[in-house]
Amino acid sequence: MRYAWLVLIVAAALAALFCLTVRNTSAQAKAVADEIASACGIQVDVRACYARRISELIPYDVSVAFATIAILHERGLLDACHYLLHPIGEAAYERYAKTGDTSFMLPEAALCNYGFYHGFIIKLLEDDPGIATTRAFCDSLKPTLLERRPDVRDQCYHGVGHGLLDITIGSVGSIDDPAWVRSTLGRSTPIALQQCALLGETAENDCISGVFHESAMLQEERRWYTDPRDPLWLCRESAEEYQPRCFGNMDRLFFKVYPSLAARDVVVRVQELYGNDERIVRNVVRRFASRAAMREPDIQEVIGYCREIPDQYQEFCLEGAIAGIVEEGVAGEEYRLGLSFCSAPELSPAEKDACVEYAFTYFSGIYPASKMRSLCAKYEELRPQRCGISVPRGFLGSLAANPVRR
Repeated sequence: MRYAWLVLIVAAALAALFCLTVRNTSAQAKAVADEIASACGIQVDVRACYARRISELIPYDVSVAFATIAILHERGLLDACHYLLHPIGEAAYERYAKTGDTSFMLPEAALCNYGFYHGFIIKLLEDDPGIATTRAFCDSLKPTLLERRPDVRDQCYHGVGHGLLDITIGSVGSIDDPAWVRSTLGRSTPIALQQCALLGETAENDCISGVFHESAMLQEERRWYTDPRDPLWLCRESAEEYQPRCFGNMDRLFFKVYPSLAARDVVVRVQELYGNDERIVRNVVRRFASRAAMREPDIQEVIGYCREIPDQYQEFCLEGAIAGIVEEGVAGEEYRLGLSFCSAPELSPAEKDACVEYAFTYFSGIYPASKMRSLCAKYEELRPQRCGISVPRGFLGSLAANPVRR
């Protein structure tokens, strides 16, 4: 009996300590977030200020850093926060390499579509280009983490694709030479894709997406030259087996070339460049909607954009909008924004039903079975057919072959 009481006392003490730690982390994160928001709110270049201040979170405990970024994200203060987390991931890798510290393996690392893990993996590959080490790391992710975020290993391999192209090309800044860009990407991309093949079939697909995503980032973030007459040339010239993932990750370049394109003009402009290639039209429409949803907090406004798209492409616009809304959600709470969109009065009954199916299909790829059961019970009146069915991560309606990613 004495031992039973002792066990209860120890358990209670540990629970109290955990609650105190969580409260302290939350309080510290709120204070830091308030200070960053106040400092950056008066700057001319707000985005640069947030990028700099978030990189200054590196010395903090990783849970405090994640909580701070989550608060800023919830307040709508971070634009394209995926890339802002790369430096946090790079710093975590440095600690991991020196000490084996795995305290970063938290569900919160899924924040901003896994920007943290992508930065971590790129740094790992720079340190050890051998694919075996990286594969071992992705395969070693904690079972407890995988239970809460089933897609974390897939995202790890997606990050491998980023890193493979990055180290194949090397450290290069802004390039405005069309011939150099075309030659470098045309030569380096197949090398990186060959490395992806060494990971095995399932991991290879995520890695391939990462390679093409990195190619798009080079042209967006590092401001490499993009051909305004053919921004998707790399996809057209890639082997047919790679094209779906290429179009699904590089269609964003269309909006680098045409950043202020009105919704009603999207399809017309795509067809001017690529004729009636339905793969490209549908992907660009999805990308347009996902970008709009990430930047526009007003759901009615986003639906209004889709109504300007020709009727035969509106379903793809709505799919893209759902993907953008869900991916901008706070880790673990993505479903709130997604289902709020699906209940918008501007949607027809048929569109609402389709929206719920898209959303629950997406959720089943990022949430564990226990959370899916809970959501299915909570939203039983919506009667989502996907409840209880496990499908591949990234499958959103007809987005199976080319999921929207930042």
